[in-house]
Amino acid sequence: MNYTQIEVDFIERTLELIDQYETYRADLPPDKQYNHTLLINCLVGLIILPKEKTYSRIPKEKLHFEQTLAGCGIKKSKFNDTLRDTKELFHRLRNAVAHFGIEVISVTRENQIDIIRFTDVEAGMFVADFHSDEIFPFLKYYANTIIDNIKNYPA
Repeated sequence: MNYTQIEVDFIERTLELIDQYETYRADLPPDKQYNHTLLINCLVGLIILPKEKTYSRIPKEKLHFEQTLAGCGIKKSKFNDTLRDTKELFHRLRNAVAHFGIEVISVTRENQIDIIRFTDVEAGMFVADFHSDEIFPFLKYYANTIIDNIKNYPA
């Protein structure tokens, strides 16, 4: 089906891809569960592309990490505490993804992906360490914020 509003439709479809994958991932053996590969691919669709066309719709809310991000399930992930607002956080995450400043870290003997580190390579700045179970809720929060802003504040 064709896009009716590509900025919104692309974000919504990317979120649906994640949800679809999650419904059958458990049926796959661990060495064939590519949820973090899907995640990195989806970051392009959820962080880079929307930012390029909808930058003015990214909210600029003062960051109070405990309050701002707790609502989307963030409890263990760490963020650069010099980031002032959500717009700067999303911009730095965009830079990390666009320049592949992504590192996966395992803290267990099973060598699973436990933490995904984002670094704004060009700025030489640590942006965030997401625990693997918290990044999808954060992305959904971010994506839905962009969708709401596009729908509520048309250009």
